[in-house]
Amino acid sequence: MLKFLRREAIVTAVILVATIAIVFPAAYVVGGKTLGPYGEDGSLGSWLGGLFAALANGNPAIWFFTLSPLAAISVLRLGIAAARRI
Repeated sequence: MLKFLRREAIVTAVILVATIAIVFPAAYVVGGKTLGPYGEDGSLGSWLGGLFAALANGNPAIWFFTLSPLAAISVLRLGIAAARRI
């Protein structure tokens, strides 16, 4: 059981790091192309700073944005595990 929990903690950490490293910058690029530059200088750093500040303040929309890839991959993994048992 401990081995299972350790593996799941590692998978969760990898997904969250990938979200921060891939999804956040991708959202910045797509948003910049469709909505225009962010803030005064329009840099990725200022956008990420605002995003992390909103996370720290508990903004539910930003938490949803951050945890959605984790939830989607978890549901997919659960479905695959259930299909293997059928």
